[in-house]
Amino acid sequence: MYQRINNTVFLALVSSIMALTNPTKEAYLDHAAWQLHDTYCQQKSLPLGVKAACFVGKPLPPDAVKPVIESYTRHQNYFLFSIYTTNFWGKKFHTVGLGGKFLMF
Repeated sequence: MYQRINNTVFLALVSSIMALTNPTKEAYLDHAAWQLHDTYCQQKSLPLGVKAACFVGKPLPPDAVKPVIESYTRHQNYFLFSIYTTNFWGKKFHTVGLGGKFLMF
């Protein structure tokens, strides 16, 4: 019986921690903007329109692209974790927010 109570308490504790550390959509937008800036925009073979969006004389600051990313992002909150789907420039990015971190697929 004590083992059952301990398991229940442990499960409740882990679930509470996961729920409290479930990243917000704002945190995802920060993450996605930096990912776009640091990874995607650094590719050599981008279409001209994408290059223009990535570089206007110098790289765009991440805060400038956050509203654009938000308009192309769907957020599904499952209390313990979140799933973000961003369909941007013909590419679909799936990201899971879990424990204050983001895992991109």
